[in-house]
Amino acid sequence: MLKDNQWLFPVEALYHYPSREPLHKTLYDLSRGVEFLFRLGTSLKLPSPALFTAATWFHRFYLRYSLQDFHRQDVAAACIFLATKTEECGRKLRDVAKVYHSKLTSIDITEIPPECKEVDQYQTAILVTEEYLLQAICFDFTVDSPHAELVDLFVAIPDDRVVQDYAWTFAHDSCITASYRVLYIVGKGRAKRNALTLLLEFYSVQDLSMHPYLHDIATVGP
Repeated sequence: MLKDNQWLFPVEALYHYPSREPLHKTLYDLSRGVEFLFRLGTSLKLPSPALFTAATWFHRFYLRYSLQDFHRQDVAAACIFLATKTEECGRKLRDVAKVYHSKLTSIDITEIPPECKEVDQYQTAILVTEEYLLQAICFDFTVDSPHAELVDLFVAIPDDRVVQDYAWTFAHDSCITASYRVLYIVGKGRAKRNALTLLLEFYSVQDLSMHPYLHDIATVGP
C-alpha cells in the first residue's frame, strides 16, 4: 500500500481480493452491488456526490472483507445510509430499509405496511453492517471524486461535448470497478498493462444488452 494514502493500492492488490471467487466473478459481483447501490440511492433521490461516495466506500469495504461473509446488498444499503449522513442529505433509516425491501421484492413502496417485519429486519441488517463498514474504512469519510475534477476541466474546455460525455461515462463506470485509481494507473502508472487488463476483464463480463455502448470496449481481449 502506498504511504501517502491508505486507499491507493498497487494494481496488483486488486488481483487479491479477500473473496474466494475467481477475479472475473468478484468483479462481476462488485459491479452488481454498485448497480444495486445506485438504484437505492436514485429511489431515495440522493445527489450524485452521495452516490459516488457510497460506491467508493463499497469498494473499500471489499478490499478488506469477503463477498462470502457480507452480502453485497446489505453493504450497499449500509453505504447509502452512511452517505446520507456524511453528505448532508439525511434520510431516515426506516426509509432506506423500505426502499431496500421494495427493490428486493419488487413491491411498490406505497404498498409496504407501516408495521413490516421484513423492513425491521433490513433496518437491523443495515445497522449491523454499518458497524463493520465504519471499521473497514477506518472512519475515514473523505472521498476524492474524479467528477469534481471533470467539472473544472469542462469549464476550462467547454466546447468539446463528445469528449465530455465520454469522460463522464468513464468516471461513472469507474465507480462500478475498483475505483478510478485503476483508470489513473492505465494512463500514468508504471503498471499500465496490468491495470488495463483488469479494466478489460471487468468490461468483458458486462451484459451488453443492458449497456450496448460498452460493445467496442468489451470485444477487446484482456
